[in-house]
Amino acid sequence: MLTPVTASTPRVVLVVGVPGAGKTTVARALAQHFERSACIEGDLIQHELTVSGLVPPGGEPVDEQGRQLQLRWRNCADLADNFAAEGFTVVVEHAASTPDFIELFRDRLRTRPLSLIVLAPRHEVTLERDAGRHKQVAQHFTWMDAQMRQTLTGWGWWLDSSDLSVDQTVAAVLERGLEAGVLEDPVDVGRRP
Repeated sequence: MLTPVTASTPRVVLVVGVPGAGKTTVARALAQHFERSACIEGDLIQHELTVSGLVPPGGEPVDEQGRQLQLRWRNCADLADNFAAEGFTVVVEHAASTPDFIELFRDRLRTRPLSLIVLAPRHEVTLERDAGRHKQVAQHFTWMDAQMRQTLTGWGWWLDSSDLSVDQTVAAVLERGLEAGVLEDPVDVGRRP
């Protein structure tokens, strides 16, 4: 087991990737390496808290699906800020394939530093991992892998975790990713008061 990481200042770590990339498993394992930590799963924020009227990603009507996805990202940022304000390091995991929602999250989030970790195993590996889960969704989002590699290049710290165990992935994030993945604020962004 790795030695827990300690820091005097809480931080937020955003772990993104396509379905089947290992986001949830890695995020939970990463959070365990901090003395005070919280792990926020994007899916749980929307799917478990919405009692009725849920329109999941890819669902219809498309305009409502988009509003709910924005709400989910805003809720993740707000909850992360609340935990960080109380001294917790927060690991948020969420599927993402374009900068749009990452920018929404970054711009809403008050806490700094914010590190972006992009888990990018080979596409066939994500499909294999997803096939072993109780709920398979990756086959519905195969387009996300190519889109992510095209539009998120240059964002955060990327890791091809195809041939790595969870512990090896977490070790790499702790060793290099937290600092290498820090997102800088754009000059013109005014975060919420």
